[in-house]
Amino acid sequence: MADVYDRWHKSHPKPDDPQCPEHKSRTRRLVPTSEHGTGKRWQVRYRDLNGTQRKENYEIKAKADARAAEVENDLQRGVYVDPSAGKITLAKYAEQWLAAVTAGPTTYERYEREIRNHIVPHLGGHEVRNLTRPSSIQGWIKKVQAAGLQASSIGCVHDVLVGMLDAAVEDGLLARNPCRSSSVKLPKHAKKPVVPWTLDRVQAVISGLPDRFTAGGSLGFGCGLVRERSSASPKATSTSPASSSTSDARYGWYAARRCSLCRRAIGFAPCRCLTSWPRC
Repeated sequence: MADVYDRWHKSHPKPDDPQCPEHKSRTRRLVPTSEHGTGKRWQVRYRDLNGTQRKENYEIKAKADARAAEVENDLQRGVYVDPSAGKITLAKYAEQWLAAVTAGPTTYERYEREIRNHIVPHLGGHEVRNLTRPSSIQGWIKKVQAAGLQASSIGCVHDVLVGMLDAAVEDGLLARNPCRSSSVKLPKHAKKPVVPWTLDRVQAVISGLPDRFTAGGSLGFGCGLVRERSSASPKATSTSPASSSTSDARYGWYAARRCSLCRRAIGFAPCRCLTSWPRC
């Protein structure tokens, strides 16, 4: 329940209290309080979802009434957010969010890099409580796109911002995540067609390898086809030494993997990334 009080006049004056010489009312007798004339006149009082009493002062009664109605609605729907809780800037909150991230080292480095390069420069100075409009997020997307960031990269950075603001909602700093609004549109990623290497290029690369790697080069050429079939398969359609993701001995398929830490393609031996050796 949110109510509006007049700080400058008593709610329950005594019969012998002198009336206020400055203000008049048609509905009640105005008796000045000790705070008469100081600060903002109208005060919204309510108890939040934890039962703590809150007070907000306004100069105009119409604004106090509107705020009381807003608070009452938010309390009933269980989405009330303490106005003072979200005063922290997004840059500061990003530091706290990163400190609590439990992702692997490579993922953590990517989060930190994208926050530092693309989120903080544009949104870091904003208080979290003010990041409520989807239009602000859409404007940020336009800025990073104008700066030359590709659509796929924008999607990755946007995912990081979504994760941060989801955490802010859970922490009670925001009522809802503006990034999840249907009006926020990410640029579409135009997929580039895979251009396989020519046979001459493949042979040139293999011939340039040290002797101890030539067998691996030939095997990679035969196993890394786009359709995941080796050159021995009659259905082979490409000469691209691209990595694949499945295998089937019946058709001579071979699947290359990627290192879970550095994301390099690995097909014939553990990744050269020493720190990820146990995870390859």
